[in-house]
Amino acid sequence: MDSTGYILITGSRDTTCVIWNLSFGNLSNEQESNALLSPAVTLYGHTSEVTCICVSIELDLVISGSLDGTCNIHTVEHGIYVRTLRPIGDPIINLQLSSQRHILIQTENKETHLFLYSINGGLIRTRKLEYEVVDMILTDEHIVLAVNHPSSKKESTNTVAARIIIKDIFE
Repeated sequence: MDSTGYILITGSRDTTCVIWNLSFGNLSNEQESNALLSPAVTLYGHTSEVTCICVSIELDLVISGSLDGTCNIHTVEHGIYVRTLRPIGDPIINLQLSSQRHILIQTENKETHLFLYSINGGLIRTRKLEYEVVDMILTDEHIVLAVNHPSSKKESTNTVAARIIIKDIFE
């Protein structure tokens, strides 16, 4: 859902994304909110199921990631295709968009990688990680990672310690 609460973007196993307009009926204090959904635009371009989506009304962008290893960028208002990013071909499992026009993509197959792009498709930085990323946030200056970090290899149990890692976006 976008920051205004009036646009919802869904991704599907059928390889498409749909931009939905939400409208809310008249509400009284005793009524539940009933939102009416109407599909505005269908976005195409992936060849495998869509796994993650980010939307920014301020930037007029929808960014979608897929198991096919592509990240497609479209406009929100008209659904116009802008470009495709192809980090390394591994499935894209998470992505984030900052207000400063940076895109952070997480791919995972046998290894976890992060890719930082400018909005015009320029690769800024890439990192191979030694731990599992549970979720991430991209701010204007930092990447915040919630990770599962394996405990000491000497221990016989498979316990996991949660960690938060904060990195400078250009580090």
